[in-house]
Amino acid sequence: MTRMRSAAGSFHHRILVLLPLALPAAAACGGSGDAEQPAKVQDAPATSGSEEPAGTEGPMQVEGLLGSIPRHAVEQTLNARIERFGRCFFARSAQLEVLGGRMTLKFRIGTDGSVRWVLPERSSVGDRETERCVLEQAVRVRFPPPTGGEAEASWSFEMEPDERIRPPTSLHPSQFEALAVEHASGLRRACGDGPFDVTVYVAPGGQLLAAGVATDDPAQAAALDCVAAQLGQWEGWPDPGSYVGKGTFRVP
Repeated sequence: MTRMRSAAGSFHHRILVLLPLALPAAAACGGSGDAEQPAKVQDAPATSGSEEPAGTEGPMQVEGLLGSIPRHAVEQTLNARIERFGRCFFARSAQLEVLGGRMTLKFRIGTDGSVRWVLPERSSVGDRETERCVLEQAVRVRFPPPTGGEAEASWSFEMEPDERIRPPTSLHPSQFEALAVEHASGLRRACGDGPFDVTVYVAPGGQLLAAGVATDDPAQAAALDCVAAQLGQWEGWPDPGSYVGKGTFRVP
């Protein structure tokens, strides 16, 4: 069994929690964000009052498109769910013991503190099933209500396999370049314009084991399952040698 460690106690993977990121003010140039499409998990319900939101005191703010929410409130709210996110990794680690990586979640927070949408803005996890599980947990989060309207915030965390597990062989993005160029037009026709950031695990002999996908565009978030399915049909993955390989590349 793998282990997960954090300041809060022992779990099944090793955890690193990173600070939430303020979004650039330029994001507001397109007007209100109501026209943007939420991620595929948009219809999952927010949590009921059984989960109490964190407090909103403190001067540090995460600026959103229309409003703001205190940075520490984002941290406290999401840190409280870290074990649930960790279970998503543990559930898959029996099939993919080298599973791990960093994930940055981008939230649109409604005026009542519910999650309007959430997407994997960046991810090196490399497993769509795990990423989807994390998103299904994240969309149920209840934040303290923002002030001044809806807000956006990004928050990152990292899960690592047990230190006794040998890390996967690192594959350079250049090793995927020809494959991405070959399939880029077909992927756009099937799934959307992209670009998409892809992380994969490849077994010896060039067999794809798992693939994860990220985008920073809410309009493309609903296409991530489609992209992962398309990646599963590709052939000609680079051979990592005698051990599982892992690499990240972009499909333009």
